[in-house]
Amino acid sequence: MVFDSLAALVPKAGLETSAEVVGEYASDWSSNAILRGLRGALTPPAAVLRPASAEDVATALRWASQEKVPVVTAGGRSGVSGGTVTAGGELLIDIRALDHVLELDEVSGIVHVQAGVLGTELEAWLNQRGLTLGHFPQSVALSTVGGWIAARSAGQLSSGYGAIEDFLVALTVALPDGSLATSRLVPRTAAGPQLYQLFLGSEGTMGAVTEAWLRVRRRPEMREMASLAFASFGDGLAAARRMAQSGALPDALRVYDESDTGIVFRSLEPAPTGVTGLMVVEGDSGLVPARLSRALELAQAQEPEQDLAGHWWEHRNDAVHTYKEVLSGKLLGADVAADTMEVAGVWSRVDDLYAAVGTALGKTSELVGCHCSHVYETGCALYFTFLVRAEDREAVLLQTWANALDAAIEAGGTISHHHGIGQLKSRWLARELDGFAPYLGRIQEMFDPAGVMNPRTLRA
Repeated sequence: MVFDSLAALVPKAGLETSAEVVGEYASDWSSNAILRGLRGALTPPAAVLRPASAEDVATALRWASQEKVPVVTAGGRSGVSGGTVTAGGELLIDIRALDHVLELDEVSGIVHVQAGVLGTELEAWLNQRGLTLGHFPQSVALSTVGGWIAARSAGQLSSGYGAIEDFLVALTVALPDGSLATSRLVPRTAAGPQLYQLFLGSEGTMGAVTEAWLRVRRRPEMREMASLAFASFGDGLAAARRMAQSGALPDALRVYDESDTGIVFRSLEPAPTGVTGLMVVEGDSGLVPARLSRALELAQAQEPEQDLAGHWWEHRNDAVHTYKEVLSGKLLGADVAADTMEVAGVWSRVDDLYAAVGTALGKTSELVGCHCSHVYETGCALYFTFLVRAEDREAVLLQTWANALDAAIEAGGTISHHHGIGQLKSRWLARELDGFAPYLGRIQEMFDPAGVMNPRTLRA
C-alpha cells in the first residue's frame, strides 16, 4: 500500500486505513455534509494520521507532496463551510493528537499551546491559574486552536477581547517541503510583511498550524449583563454604532430582529416579541459598572421585563446541537433543514446588506432571522438563521446559499465574517477578492507547489 512508506517515516504516529476509522473523518458540521452523511453519501479519506509531534506533521506533508496524495488537516471538524469534507483518496492529519499546553509566560501574558487543544480544555487550564483566553466561539467545546487560526475565528465576546488575529502572537507551521517555520515571538514588529499572518484564514491550503502563542488576560473579577428592547432593528444597529464609535462597546453586544427574537428566545414564557438586544460586560470590578452604565446611556433602549441576557448566557451554545437535531428530522420533520450565514459590512452599507441578504434567503426559506453579532467602529456582522422545507433539502439549501451569497457580494458585504470559505463559498471568493484573487492561488502554489494541501477548499 502507498501508505506503508509513510508509516515507516513516522513510526511513533498512528496511521489508520480501516474503513471503520476513516469513516468517522469524512464530514464537518456543515449542513449539506450532515445531510449527505444521513443518507450515506459521504466519501471518507484513504487514511488518517494521528501525529506524535509537529515533526511528524512536517514529514507527512513532505511525503504527500512527493507521492501527490491530497492532504486535509483537521482538528475538531466543527466548521460549517465544508472545509474539511473529504472526497476520497486523502491523507487526513488529525491535529487533535497534538493537544498539550506547552508553556505559560505569565509575566508577558502569553500561553504556548499545540494546535489540537480544544477551546474548553485550554480555557479550563487557564482558569485554574486565574487566567482566561477570552475566545468563545459557539463551537468552543468542539473546535481547536489550530482550527480557529485556519478559519479566522471570532468568539462571542470579541467586542472586548478581539478575534483570533488579536490573540495570536506567534505560531509554528508545518510546510509541504517538510520544514517547520516559527514566527518571532514579539508584541509587534515592522520587519517587513509578517508572512505568518498568511496562515490566518488559510484553511489548510498552504501548511498545517502545529503550535501557537496566544495572548491571555486575568480572569474577570465581575460580569454584568443587561437586556434591551428597541423600536426597530435600525434603531438597534444605530445604538451599536454609537457605542462602538464612542469607545464604549460591551464585551458582547447583540441586537435581534423580530424573527430572530422568536428563534433565540422561543423557550421563554411568555415569548418575547419585537426587536431585542443584550449586553455583557466583564473584567476589572472597578471598571465594569461604569462601562455598562455608559453603554446603556448610549443604547437609548427600553428594558424588557424578561432577563434576555441571562437566558442567552445560559444557553449561548445550545444551537450547536439543536441545529443538528433539526437536520436529523427529530425536531421539525424530515423535510426541514436549518443553516446559518454570517456576513458583514460597513455602517453605511449595513441596512442595504441586511435587506438584500434577508430577501435573498427568503426566496427559498420558510423562516429567516437575523442578529447583529459582532460590532466594530466601522461596521458590524449580521448573523442569519434560516429554515428551508423541501423534499430535496440539499438542493434547496445550495440554491438558498447561492442566492444569499450573490446578494451579499452585490450589496458590498463580505461573504464570511468568521465561518470561513471552505468548499461551500469558494465559487464566490474571486468576486470578493477582486483584483487580489489571482494572487491567492499564486501564494498557495508558492507554499504548496505539488498542489496537495486541501485542494478543494478556499480556491479563488
